[in-house]
Amino acid sequence: MGASRWRIGVILLFAAAGCTPKAKYRPNIVLISVDTLAAGHMSLYGYDRPTTPFIDRLSREAVIFENARSQAPHTTPSHYSIFTGRYPQNHKVFAEYNAKGMKPGLPPLGDSIPTLTQYLKAEGYKTYWAGALLDHELAVRRGMDRGFDSLTDAFLQWHRLEPAKRLLLEKLGAAAPGPFFFFIHTYMVHSPYCTGATGAREPKVDCPALVEAALKRKPHPLGFADPFEMDREFDRHFDTSKPEDVRRLVALYDGGVGEADRLVQAIVERLKTMGVFENTVLILTSDHGEAFGEHGQFKHVSAYREILNIPLLIKVPGRPARRVQDEALSIDIVPTVLQLLAIKASAPLDGISLLPSFEGRRLNRRGPRFAFSLEEGAVWEDGLKLVVMGAGTKHLFNQETDPRELHDIAAENPQAAERLSLKLNAARIEAR
Repeated sequence: MGASRWRIGVILLFAAAGCTPKAKYRPNIVLISVDTLAAGHMSLYGYDRPTTPFIDRLSREAVIFENARSQAPHTTPSHYSIFTGRYPQNHKVFAEYNAKGMKPGLPPLGDSIPTLTQYLKAEGYKTYWAGALLDHELAVRRGMDRGFDSLTDAFLQWHRLEPAKRLLLEKLGAAAPGPFFFFIHTYMVHSPYCTGATGAREPKVDCPALVEAALKRKPHPLGFADPFEMDREFDRHFDTSKPEDVRRLVALYDGGVGEADRLVQAIVERLKTMGVFENTVLILTSDHGEAFGEHGQFKHVSAYREILNIPLLIKVPGRPARRVQDEALSIDIVPTVLQLLAIKASAPLDGISLLPSFEGRRLNRRGPRFAFSLEEGAVWEDGLKLVVMGAGTKHLFNQETDPRELHDIAAENPQAAERLSLKLNAARIEAR
């Protein structure tokens, strides 16, 4: 029997039984990662500055996870956890540095680990990327690019923001009729905090001069300013031992958060103009947060709460809005999408589906949770969290009585600290 006659036979069989084949649920999916966006600096999560007014309104038709955590304090391993649903020790994609910067020739994602994009492409989705392509931190060419039909180099950082934003919206508007998967990444909140400099009332930093200084220190044949050099030039303008300089940094950072909020608004408005917003799953998250001296550190060089606490907003058509207190992890995004679309995972996943929480049910997660890079990291279980610094210093916190992680109880609980330390060490060994 030919293929067409076989399909007709199946349809007639269903008809004889009084039913028709159920169509697969295939909404469009837009995943936005705002790099370095700390949940604690969003009015969505109660921050005292109105940094995210549009996202606040968007939350009225979405599920907001109040306690979402990243799986790494750095861009590379965190994004690979987002795309694979695997802890860093299982996807094994990290950033490593030497005196000249990022080490060359770092290993890619293993072929046996599928990405979210590959799952969706296999189901007939058209797949689009809009974000940095040449950035070593995002490291798209180490396996995150698998499954994408279209890769657009839209470097959404302060010094290229407007043309990149126009390019992003143009590509989004030209997306093929559904279903499509569109991933968007932006560095507009990341240091140097120049995105929000134009709207800040604080003393200004001459941000364009940062590009010139960075290129002078490290020339590039295509005229791209090295982000590490720009950071160094930016940092020279601030003395973080002075409260007024820390206040200036926070104000500039918050200005960037506001710009990211306006970008999300522009994306949603474009989806509405296309007539597809009502049939689109929208996911907004980040790879990690940012520190401003809460534990004596700045930027994201540890695994304290201000670094790991990230936003997670998921809008699913037809699902009511709610706020969820149960912990959610970056590795939960893949299993959540797969369950929503009734797609069976072809490889192990470390995350769990968050869909039960959409219906008000508790999440059933077991075992320790991990977040680490090759230098610093954390493991938490049964209400205790161990933070390990790059030098090996260990700090233990009670997450229930000390959510801000201010009181180290490692000395009073050496056995608990050692138990968690062994689990983190085992994960690091597995990551190699």
